[in-house]
Amino acid sequence: MLSEALEKGCDILSRIGDHIPRNPSNEDLDHHIRKTQSLIRGITENDILNYSHMTDTNKLDAMRFLAQLEIITVMVKPTLHPFVTLKMVRLTILHGLSPVSPIGFVYFGSLLAKRGNIKAGHQFTLLAKALLEKLDARDVAGEVICVATEVQFFLEPVQAASNFFAVQGEPAAMRGGNIHWACMNRLHYCCTMFWTCSNLAVVSEMFAEASQFMREQHHRTSLLFLLPIQKIILTLIGSEAETLADNELLRSIQENKNPRHLMMFSFHVMYRSFLLDNNVIDEYALKYYQFHRSSWFLFFGDAVQTFFVGLVAFQSYRETCKSIWLEKGETCIADMKLWAKQGASWNFRHKLLLLEAEELYSKGSFENAQVSYMNAITLAKSHKFMNDEALACELAAMFYLGTGNVASSLDHFRLAQEKYHKWGAFAKADRLLAFIHITFIDID
Repeated sequence: MLSEALEKGCDILSRIGDHIPRNPSNEDLDHHIRKTQSLIRGITENDILNYSHMTDTNKLDAMRFLAQLEIITVMVKPTLHPFVTLKMVRLTILHGLSPVSPIGFVYFGSLLAKRGNIKAGHQFTLLAKALLEKLDARDVAGEVICVATEVQFFLEPVQAASNFFAVQGEPAAMRGGNIHWACMNRLHYCCTMFWTCSNLAVVSEMFAEASQFMREQHHRTSLLFLLPIQKIILTLIGSEAETLADNELLRSIQENKNPRHLMMFSFHVMYRSFLLDNNVIDEYALKYYQFHRSSWFLFFGDAVQTFFVGLVAFQSYRETCKSIWLEKGETCIADMKLWAKQGASWNFRHKLLLLEAEELYSKGSFENAQVSYMNAITLAKSHKFMNDEALACELAAMFYLGTGNVASSLDHFRLAQEKYHKWGAFAKADRLLAFIHITFIDID
């Protein structure tokens, strides 16, 4: 009942004099961000760590309700989310530290990073983690660590930082008795491992354990996000086995009309078809855009979605020649370029190169496209993204096939098949092998 919770929270805040706008504009957001930045200008991290504690009971109550609304607005009405965050930061600066002040600062860091200032955003997430210790804020530690880790992915190799969910986030949430954030840390850890791990069998076991944990805790929200990805993993491995409970949960995603659930469901269907059938399903790409709501909570999944939606857009453009797909692909490149430039080149450079290769191929710049494909393969391998290396080999093979270079196409299809098999995506590797035999008659 997230929508009802949002209405109740906003009503209560209005009654105690700390209302947030119900239908803000982009101009309102810019104004509130400038106002907050002006308020904190010149205040150091040490100043905030040494603030006195908040004593005004109305403000303490307002902070508690705002803390609850942080994740609710992300799920139900993302346009309100930054106003909740900015209100928490301003109340802390003006009235002192509350037990939930770390939540306001960690989401403020995420907001700044989402708007393109990744390093400044990261500094505020570090401040939020420092406040956890200062305030002994166990109740909110799991949430703060989870959000801070997602921002950290944009500055550090994701394979190294992902363990923070399991080593710090989930245990901290459990110590604070916060089952929701224990499950969410487990969810974020599993998803990150899927997009980066070199062994799908290991990831599959992690998802099975996480699914069991979430069921035991009766935590439907995390389970609704976990199951579609688990289905993808089982399909890639070739051991998909759906249960009645899984089907009911997946149906409920479409029935409850939550835009975030519907967006993620559409993305996962699109991804599964793109990877397994080598088909671009425009229907689900368009549904993804239909349900997409600009979130002000930066997480690594943003980069993953941007990457694959961009690849789908360029393939759709080559098939349909509709300029809308080229424009969407170019938008994805612009986002990836920002992350690769400001953040961890380790995580994003090879993705950017592969997107650029697909753009160059789409525009007929074949020589430059070839260079970008080869560089994407090399970087994905050296940065230990085996799944992306396999994909880059496959897309390079399709490029060579489409431009008449049969020998190079066969070489890269074989390499892609080998990498998918090594990753543990046996069903995908078998389909690719069958495609090779059909396409290249004289395979030997």
